[in-house]
Amino acid sequence: MPQTKLPESQSVQDFLKAVYTLQEECERVSTNALAEALSISAPSVTDMAGRLCDVGLLDYRKHRGVKLTQIGEKTAQNVIRRHELIEQFLVEHLGYNPGEAHQEAELMEHVASDKFVEALALRLTATERA
Repeated sequence: MPQTKLPESQSVQDFLKAVYTLQEECERVSTNALAEALSISAPSVTDMAGRLCDVGLLDYRKHRGVKLTQIGEKTAQNVIRRHELIEQFLVEHLGYNPGEAHQEAELMEHVASDKFVEALALRLTATERA
């Protein structure tokens, strides 16, 4: 049965984000492209791709690469949204420069609760309207 909850593992979230980003350039992403983007070995990519395929987040075909499933795409978009909201808040409200905010958001996107992320979204929306 496909997973609907945000995967707990940072490595899974980073993997899905990388596929999402690389998929903008081509329909299926090669394991070599993922290995390079994630700075991990091709066998590690193949192993993770197989596991994510088993839970319904990826369509993985040997020698043809990977493609996010609908639920995989939604999951990747959720991680990216979390990152962007955190990054925006850090820059606009805490005075981080964009580079610092990006690095901090990379860490925080994996541990911030849904409640916190939604509070950020509301705060940033309210600030934009003011």
